[in-house]
Amino acid sequence: MDNDNRVLIEVSPTDIFIHEAAIPAYEFDLDLTRQCAVRPQYESITALHQFEFPIVLKPKEGEFFSVIAGWSPLLATSTENRESLTVISIPDMPRAEIEDFAWHYVIAHMMRQVDHPTFYAQLYMCLQRCSLSHSSIETLTGIHGKTLAAIARRLSCTSISTAKRQIKRLQFGWGELT
Repeated sequence: MDNDNRVLIEVSPTDIFIHEAAIPAYEFDLDLTRQCAVRPQYESITALHQFEFPIVLKPKEGEFFSVIAGWSPLLATSTENRESLTVISIPDMPRAEIEDFAWHYVIAHMMRQVDHPTFYAQLYMCLQRCSLSHSSIETLTGIHGKTLAAIARRLSCTSISTAKRQIKRLQFGWGELT
């Protein structure tokens, strides 16, 4: 995304919706938020600063702003009564880039906040579902691995046996996931 075309603007929260290409990443992030306790971690990830505000596509005449990343402030209850919300407006972007950008946000957001007994499994599922290439994931996370499972294990500091147990818990729903 070209930083020269980014504009910080104020918009009404009622004029914003999630872009259809970003919905799979948004729904994964929303589901993860409902399942997990969160705490800050991995604060050094360089990609996080670009998601300080929701990122929206500049609308055409008569259309709404469509969020492609940075939707966390929209989920906060404090936005319900706000008259305006600060967002970063960018020109149109190809659908494939929107999908990649949305998953980039989810991975960066997840690495910073998730603290859960199934963190490895959730992270691995996210890496599998996202549209980013293996090399893009390595660049984003700063972790190099032959497989996505290896990257997720290194990020979560999880042993292979614990990783298998976490996957089993998610697949079969056993154990309390607190």
